[in-house]
Amino acid sequence: MDYARETWPDPAQPSGSVWLHLDEPAPGEDPPAHDVSAAARAGDTLFLAADECAELEVLDRAEEGRWRRRPGEGGRLALRRLFDLPDPDDEMDIEGLAIDDGWLWITGSHSRTRRKPKKGAPVDAAAIERLAELKDNPNRFFIGRLPLAPLAGDGARHGVAGVDAAPDPQRAPGQLPIKADGNALGRRLREDPHLGPFMRLAAKENGLDVEGIAVDGERVLLGLRGPVINTWTCVLELRIAAGKSGKLKLHGEVRKRWLDLDGLGVRDLKRRGEDLLILAGPSMALDGPVAVHRWPGWAGAGQGGEAPLQKPERLMDLPYGRSCDHPEALALLEDGGLLVVSDSPARRRLSEGALLADIFTLP
Repeated sequence: MDYARETWPDPAQPSGSVWLHLDEPAPGEDPPAHDVSAAARAGDTLFLAADECAELEVLDRAEEGRWRRRPGEGGRLALRRLFDLPDPDDEMDIEGLAIDDGWLWITGSHSRTRRKPKKGAPVDAAAIERLAELKDNPNRFFIGRLPLAPLAGDGARHGVAGVDAAPDPQRAPGQLPIKADGNALGRRLREDPHLGPFMRLAAKENGLDVEGIAVDGERVLLGLRGPVINTWTCVLELRIAAGKSGKLKLHGEVRKRWLDLDGLGVRDLKRRGEDLLILAGPSMALDGPVAVHRWPGWAGAGQGGEAPLQKPERLMDLPYGRSCDHPEALALLEDGGLLVVSDSPARRRLSEGALLADIFTLP
């Protein structure tokens, strides 16, 4: 019997690694984003997001193998100051970053959460009772973008126009408006026959959970970690454009693209030329497996004439840890390398406010 055909290949091994220096927080600041959930690179600048906050970390390429948080206000972008959030004091659960045509796009998870037993407290009857309570957070229904611009005197580093780069009167931050019941996308999905029932479930329990965004002009693709239905997952294709006021608006229908990722959900998306790279992992709170897939020609395919079910090529499996080191965020490097940042990093990845990320060579 050919057992090789019944097993997955061994995980790929990193070709290198880099330290992401996030630094220790100043008094009154939140801890650095060690639990990174999204990443995107523009030249010598790397944008990172953590799910349980409402900020972006901005790092610049430093000495070989290191990226360092930008000093001053430009090193941590408080999104509550740049966007209209329903609850400025709450987190956004940012799960995707993408750069297209000088814009930095941001998406929240659009998910619900379940109340958990308090840390360190005994799992008694009261703790079990808490599990019955689900929470809605309107901030999570966020889709928006920030205008990027090269820093003065340094075209390789980028900042947000009007914050730490020169303002551009034609380009301003924009978002889909959020109301108490979410945004326009969320309201449509509640009526969807496939996805609507899963919006009543908690994230990480096969409930609806957006993780990953890719952009091609007005065409926006959102990857879903959950739900996984009949072993297939889904990506949502939207058309989002800015009106005269600068506010973003959802146009046309929301198209569902079904993907066969071998039973896994989407953990991140990255556009690479005309292709789409898909980081896939478990829809629920499991360690693995984790793999990188490729959807060839996604950007050039447009919105019509595609097969109802796509089977992207499985490029490579990634290593993961036990209750740690969960590959969560991708960023493309200029030499074709793929930067992979892990959530719940193992201790070996942490050193005095810095986080170790891996580089993989794409086949």
